[in-house]
Amino acid sequence: MGMRLPGMAIAVLLAGIQGAVAETTTAPDFLKHKYAANPEACAKSDAVEKRGLVIADGSISGTEFGCAFLTYTPVVWDKDFPPQEYVVLASCGDDSGITRPDHLSIINYGDKLQVQSQNEYVEMVAKGAWNEPGFVSRTYPKCPAG
Repeated sequence: MGMRLPGMAIAVLLAGIQGAVAETTTAPDFLKHKYAANPEACAKSDAVEKRGLVIADGSISGTEFGCAFLTYTPVVWDKDFPPQEYVVLASCGDDSGITRPDHLSIINYGDKLQVQSQNEYVEMVAKGAWNEPGFVSRTYPKCPAG
């Protein structure tokens, strides 16, 4: 009978092979830009929240919903290239007053971000709609500068 390693031991072993990756509270450079689920939300206006979710200033927010980004852990696929994918620990809440933690996978594609919420993914898998856009889990095009 072969030796069995617990999942965490395998993750630690693989991390050692690739090199240690530390989480940070400093946002990656690509998150210094503004991204919006709907291009209308890029406009500077008091009504922006009514136009869809926006990623800016270390958070994702919209009408009566928001997540503050707490830590960023880079996903390093090749040590010779800067990471373009991060796992972000977020504290999310809505108008109900209930807050909850979430992990977001944020992938930078230059002109857009792909975001996947762990909480939404679990819910979507249970519904059999794991490949459909969610409320948070979707593509966010970069807003024009200015």
